[in-house]
Amino acid sequence: MSFEDAYHKYRLGNFFRGSRETDKDIELLFTKVSRKPKRTLKKEKNPGKFLIHSHNLPNALCDTGSAVSIMAIDIAELLGLKMEPSKDSFNFVDNSQANSACKIKNV
Repeated sequence: MSFEDAYHKYRLGNFFRGSRETDKDIELLFTKVSRKPKRTLKKEKNPGKFLIHSHNLPNALCDTGSAVSIMAIDIAELLGLKMEPSKDSFNFVDNSQANSACKIKNV
């Protein structure tokens, strides 16, 4: 989207009214943030398979790098994890939502 289109569509002039920024300052800011980043993060290599001792969990996924991991209830029950009621909901990248049935702390 060009600066002119964004300026009129989102009424940027109204947003910056009363500020010290000129239209040229606003255009420079828009141009700076709309450029592609110069640096992209390197993808981490796949850690491969791992085991949870004495449990067979076929076709199970695990995200070890997240502050929150999502797990099926039957897997949590199989592992004997203590579950607490939860009203948390999750919003995913594709804009879908899911509600949490329970939560497990400090696994």
